[in-house]
Amino acid sequence: MKKIRSQAPFWIGWLIVLAQIEFIWVVEFASVAHLSVMQILWKTFMTELMFLPILIFQGNVTTTLLTGIIDRKESKISNTLKFFISIILSLLAFRFMNMVINDVVYGDANTYVDFINWNRFGSALNNVVFGTGAFVAYDQFMMRLKWKDKEARLIQDKLETELKFLKAQINPHFLFNTLNNIYSLARIKSDQTADAIMKLSEMLRFILYESENDKINIRDEIKMIDDFIDLQRLRFDKRFKITFKKDVDDRENTIAPFILLHFVENAFKHGISESRFESYISIVLVCKNGKLTAEIENSVERVGETDRRSQIGLDNIKKQLDLIYPDHQLIIDSNGNYFKVNLSIDL
Repeated sequence: MKKIRSQAPFWIGWLIVLAQIEFIWVVEFASVAHLSVMQILWKTFMTELMFLPILIFQGNVTTTLLTGIIDRKESKISNTLKFFISIILSLLAFRFMNMVINDVVYGDANTYVDFINWNRFGSALNNVVFGTGAFVAYDQFMMRLKWKDKEARLIQDKLETELKFLKAQINPHFLFNTLNNIYSLARIKSDQTADAIMKLSEMLRFILYESENDKINIRDEIKMIDDFIDLQRLRFDKRFKITFKKDVDDRENTIAPFILLHFVENAFKHGISESRFESYISIVLVCKNGKLTAEIENSVERVGETDRRSQIGLDNIKKQLDLIYPDHQLIIDSNGNYFKVNLSIDL
């Protein structure tokens, strides 16, 4: 039933076109002066409608045989033989139906005595071959569209699977780092441990419910960064200086979850947490007219070791950006004193 529905637009269109051609031929060459225009239209329509089952049969047989050859399920010789047999059967059926139409539709009872008429068989062959060829072309075109759609869906499914895999790697990474921070507070019996746990629980609640979404509001991403910075302040106290500047014209704009947060986390993990002296982190976020730019810079002390380990953590974020924002610009710059990330994306 599904196959019939998919073919219906072609055969309906074919019936209309052939009925019009038949109407023009009858008006020009047949003796139908005694018939009205509506009667001629009706007769030509019924003529093509009676031929249609033969063309549907031959068209489907041909496409099935071609599919067998393409998929190599059957030999070319076997399918070619079947094709010629089906053509012969269609020609015989077409010729017989032609005589029935001449009798029933046009009232020519003598038509049956002239079955072996090579001119008529030539006309039948033209109709069968032309109709079958048009249907095969239509069928192949629709199959190509279907395969393209299927291929696009497979690619999309693959990208979504890969993206979920990357998120599954990054979120535990973020959780372990934060738990380590709380562990450090607990070891020194800090009064701020309870506040840190509460702050973490709020962040985890947001991650659990929002990380599966394709996009979140920039407002929520900024709040997560603010909460994360507050959590870090509890651990490092006054060992670092941090600035977070925000210039956002519309905080309802959406962005992929935690893209910016991962860069901020990386700045803490491989910057301040590995520094013995006063350090800094500078975050500048600008979003104007749907274009977002972010600059995250942190001081470093052991640039060689830090860069190698930072690169491992940044790889997953880069892959996410490639999948979600293929036209993004990401520039990473570092020397012995700082590590800087510049990100630009169109929301």
